[in-house]
Amino acid sequence: MCNLEINDIVTFVLSAFATIISIRAYFKSKEFHKQNILVHKIEKILAIIEDISTVYGRFLNLTLDLDLYYDSNDKEEKDRNYNLYIENRTQLLNQIDIKKIDNEIRELEVLARAYLKNDAQIKVQSFNRMFKGIIDYTINMDSMTAEMFWKEGFPNIDKVNTYADKLCDILLDEIGFQESIQDYREKLREYSEKEFKKDLGIKKTEK
Repeated sequence: MCNLEINDIVTFVLSAFATIISIRAYFKSKEFHKQNILVHKIEKILAIIEDISTVYGRFLNLTLDLDLYYDSNDKEEKDRNYNLYIENRTQLLNQIDIKKIDNEIRELEVLARAYLKNDAQIKVQSFNRMFKGIIDYTINMDSMTAEMFWKEGFPNIDKVNTYADKLCDILLDEIGFQESIQDYREKLREYSEKEFKKDLGIKKTEK
């Protein structure tokens, strides 16, 4: 009887131990799955930020034409500036896929709300809304919104690219890639400055 009880106890302990291991494995697998989803979504956010950043300058150039139109007092001058704006706007719309950009802006808003938190979410949404603002102004001639939120004018390309790089660093930090990226950038900078031009044969080796 005693042996039977001991066997029952051992069986129970082993069964409980196996159950605990299974539960831990389940939660570990679930956490790993959630992390993979987060990584995938942040990669998508990074791709959209890169896409819209590359065309930002085209819209910024168009703001100059539109500013001239709105600032014109003479009717003849105003008509001339309007025609110039329409000509450049048409050219731009023939060269880019504005529907794709609109979809990316909407998608970025949803992704930021769903998968980012705190500062990362706020900064990505602010960047996204700035881009939506410049499109509304240049494509839809929404001067009221531009005056309300961007009365200082839209930022230049260098500032936008610098901010986009900072966003990328923040997002990579969200998924634990920041350290490796910083190390990579340092190695890239060092190689570009010291070895790249030598390898291309356009800079002499220092003696």
